[in-house]
Amino acid sequence: MVAFLVIEQTEKDKIGWPPALKGSNEMPDVYRSVADLPKDLEYLLKKADQDNLGKQKRRFLKSLTYDMEITRLRTHLEQMETEMTRLLEAVNSSATLLAQTRNVRAESRTTEAQCTDAHSDGSETLFSAEEN
Repeated sequence: MVAFLVIEQTEKDKIGWPPALKGSNEMPDVYRSVADLPKDLEYLLKKADQDNLGKQKRRFLKSLTYDMEITRLRTHLEQMETEMTRLLEAVNSSATLLAQTRNVRAESRTTEAQCTDAHSDGSETLFSAEEN
C-alpha cells in the first residue's frame, strides 16, 4: 500500500516539511517524524480497513436491496396470480350461468313450439269440424 501525503509549503519552509514535524526552532524534528510513523501507518491501515469495510457494506446493502426487490416482486406476482385466479373463476361462473340460461331458453322455446304445434293441430281439427 502506498500513501501520498500532501505537504503545504510556506515562505519559511521551502523544503516542504509538514508543520507537525517542525520544532520550536523551525527545524524539522526527524526523531519525532520517525516516532510518528507507526501512528501514521496505523491511521492509514485503519483508513484502508474502513474503506474495505465500506465496500463490503455497500456490496452487502446492494445484495440486501436486490433480495428485498426480489421478495417484493415475488409478493406482487403472487397477488396478481390470486387476482387472476379470482377473475378466471368469475369468468367460468359467468360462462356456466350463460350456458344454463341458454339451455333454459332453448327448452322454453322447444316447449312453446310444441304447444304451438299442438294448438295449431287443434285449430285445424276445429276448422275441419266446422267445415263438415
